[in-house]
Amino acid sequence: MNLISFKKFVCAFIIFNLLFVQIASAEIAHAAVKPASLSNDVEVMKDLVVIVMDTEIDKDTSSYVGLKKDYPDELKEDSLGERVLRYAEDIKENNDLTDVKILLFDKKKEEWLDMANALENI
Repeated sequence: MNLISFKKFVCAFIIFNLLFVQIASAEIAHAAVKPASLSNDVEVMKDLVVIVMDTEIDKDTSSYVGLKKDYPDELKEDSLGERVLRYAEDIKENNDLTDVKILLFDKKKEEWLDMANALENI
């Protein structure tokens, strides 16, 4: 076999393999998908709500009236941090199968990428 016909053979072999791998892999992946079951089993799904709160808001202990005068029995919290906690609890109580996390973010020490990584890891 001369050098030119060997190069043609190698090129043809590579092209064939690339095409075969692309076509066959789709069929193999498709065949590996598990078909949906027809049973009536209920799969429990759980939602996640993440509240991102600046640490400055959490450190603020000032008293805020807000709607407290309209709902004196229901609203006991005065500071913003306490209100965020109450908001998280309200979300959890009123939404079945929902978990709520509060993520504290210090914009003076952390960057937005740190917050993105924290959200990704939750």
